[in-house]
Amino acid sequence: MQTFKIEAQVVSPLHIGTGEVYEPTEFFIDPSRRELCIIDFEKFCAHFSASELQKFKKICFAGTLQSLLNLYAFVDQTCLNFLNQGLRDFIVRRIELCEGFLEHYRRMQSLTGKQLEKEFNKFTIYRTAFSPNDNQPIIPGSSVKGALRTAVLNKRRHKVQGKSYQDYCRQNRRGRIKCEAKKLEQEILNYENFKNDPFRLIKVSDFRPKGPVKTRIVYAVNRKKDGTSARGPYQILEVIEPGAIFEGEITIHDPPPRIKTKDSRKTCLISAPVSFEELIQAATAFYGGERDREFEDLSQMGASVPLFPEEGTPLRVGRHSGAECVTIEGFRHILIRGKGKNTYQDHATTLWLAGEFSKVHNPSGLKPFGWVVFHKPDAKGSKSSGKTSSTKETKPGLDVSKLGKRFKLVVKKK
Repeated sequence: MQTFKIEAQVVSPLHIGTGEVYEPTEFFIDPSRRELCIIDFEKFCAHFSASELQKFKKICFAGTLQSLLNLYAFVDQTCLNFLNQGLRDFIVRRIELCEGFLEHYRRMQSLTGKQLEKEFNKFTIYRTAFSPNDNQPIIPGSSVKGALRTAVLNKRRHKVQGKSYQDYCRQNRRGRIKCEAKKLEQEILNYENFKNDPFRLIKVSDFRPKGPVKTRIVYAVNRKKDGTSARGPYQILEVIEPGAIFEGEITIHDPPPRIKTKDSRKTCLISAPVSFEELIQAATAFYGGERDREFEDLSQMGASVPLFPEEGTPLRVGRHSGAECVTIEGFRHILIRGKGKNTYQDHATTLWLAGEFSKVHNPSGLKPFGWVVFHKPDAKGSKSSGKTSSTKETKPGLDVSKLGKRFKLVVKKK
């Protein structure tokens, strides 16, 4: 078994979603500093006066769309009042906002009726992956391992030379195409089930910040490769800013010993294990090629091209990594949505890019998502790590648990 320490440097805005979003009771907007401030809900409530607590209860129990807007306004104003009183202990951290967010936020609060409903449904701020212990952003090991697996699948795709996606796809009764990606992977990596999968021997830790890490709220906008607007609606994402450095470990376990079958022949459980050297070679070849291809597309459409360090191994992780970076070359069957008719191609026709505004008139400020660089590691012995847990302090005499539960039910309905 070998364990390799890795440093991962973020090169372009990175968002790895976990399904969590920032709820109205979890943040307020500080317009003077153009920041979204994450708050400790219990400490925030602990500063309430009797009248503020009653007003907060009334808003939470209203259960209407307008009451959710009122909740935004209440939390914003109350937090700003606390700041004017010198109270800051309820602020967990601050996140910089992109240029268009403040105007968008104010405009949404002035809407009513169907316009409000339409806009509010899109106004969801997706949180990037984080550690629950210290509230700091992380790069999950599962994302890194998935990206490495894609690279190795592309490196070994010669194992199924002569075949195409059609050999692994079939049409169901409704006329839809269903592709058996798992079967393709099994043939490329030469395994039948999980115990024979060579990636069972590879363990990737979560990557944690090495020093300060900044996050930012941006818009994800869909653009055609000719630079014009595409059909995809914008999204609001928290991203890790370029320049952040994370550290983690990749452990390669030794293959299990050969076992004897009934006919006395020896069979290896994992016939084609993956070495660390192959991981690096595969990532360099696959993601290096995809990087060059995408950067050419970005230059042609007038978007920003990130600067890569001179040394290191490129990798693509997180949301909006691009269809080409998560599929196997030669077996791509990418859905292209059109007006009244959908088609399939071997390449994507649009890109999701990080921008300052929900509507983009000039693509020059747009940036690609998810590019990171692995720096050359040193092989070291295996290490073990323990998990720690932390609990939040609650001020005696103030029970806000019921309010929190009630609010979550309201949000789910909406």
